[in-house]
Amino acid sequence: MSNPSNKMTHLLKPELFEKRQLLGSNPAATASLLLKHASHAQKRPVFEPPIAVLIRTKNDEQNLRLLLDYIQQARRSYKGRIDVVVADTESQDKTVTIARAFGAVVVPISQQEFTYPKGINLGMQAVKTDVVATFITVGHALPVLDICLKAGAWHFNEPAVVGVYGQVLPNVNASFWESVYRSDSRLRPAAHPIVQAKMGVMGATNCMVRMKTWRQKPFDPAYAMGGEDTAWAKWALAQGHKIIFEPLLCVHHSHGLGPIKLLKQHAHWRQSVSRL
Repeated sequence: MSNPSNKMTHLLKPELFEKRQLLGSNPAATASLLLKHASHAQKRPVFEPPIAVLIRTKNDEQNLRLLLDYIQQARRSYKGRIDVVVADTESQDKTVTIARAFGAVVVPISQQEFTYPKGINLGMQAVKTDVVATFITVGHALPVLDICLKAGAWHFNEPAVVGVYGQVLPNVNASFWESVYRSDSRLRPAAHPIVQAKMGVMGATNCMVRMKTWRQKPFDPAYAMGGEDTAWAKWALAQGHKIIFEPLLCVHHSHGLGPIKLLKQHAHWRQSVSRL
């Protein structure tokens, strides 16, 4: 059955694609390509199963409002159900109040017990049993396109697909150096299966995981300080499962880091992934 809707999609923050070019990056061309991919995605057969959004937070009240507003808008055109779980690590601002007012399930995690895989796994445990896939993100990220969730969920119509992920682009708070590092010049391919788990694959800032498969294989607690997402992707591929790169599942995400902190972060993630 073809999708009867040809509703125009749009960028959530088009102004972020109007900044000057960096190191061969062409934000305007990237925006145009994303909208082209979105136009094609609108013609896909309808598959909109129950999904969940897992948001990991710590003092994210300002951006969390934007993210929850996005989810509320997505619910209006999505035929299935979209649940929300917030895994919060001792927020001192209004993050938890905002999440509960929205109707999200809030899972508290103490800073002392926090690790990256534990934060995800505890949140996933709160997802309802009929949910097919969960979109994992953080409270200070924001989807780039209004059809992000729909585009990601569509791939789970294929039983072999257990994970979908996309690119990460600079957010409004991005430093000059993050804008260089997050150069969008690589954002070119259409949706396709990946063959190797390497850094960035199934990054837990913007990935969707099949719940049935996660229940079989939760994220590995051995990767306490990072790398659990790529390790999961490597395991999935070794089992013969499929992981899809979907350009429409991209998010804006930055920390406003300078060059030294950015290099340290990059070195940390490389070290984590080198253990795989």
